[in-house]
Amino acid sequence: MSRYQTQSSEAQYQPGTGEQVLKNHIGVTEPTEMDDIEARGVNSTRSAVYFLQNGEAQRAD
Repeated sequence: MSRYQTQSSEAQYQPGTGEQVLKNHIGVTEPTEMDDIEARGVNSTRSAVYFLQNGEAQRAD
């Protein structure tokens, strides 16, 4: 069963991943690696929104 619920042409997967990793431009094929990349993206966005809402300069990580 697919890990992602898609109903359009978005349902394209990286070859060899058993429909576990959506097709991506950076060539990630391991679900755990994609989980880490997605989590870092969410955390980065969350931090940026926090700093924008609180009027503070964003710190470099």
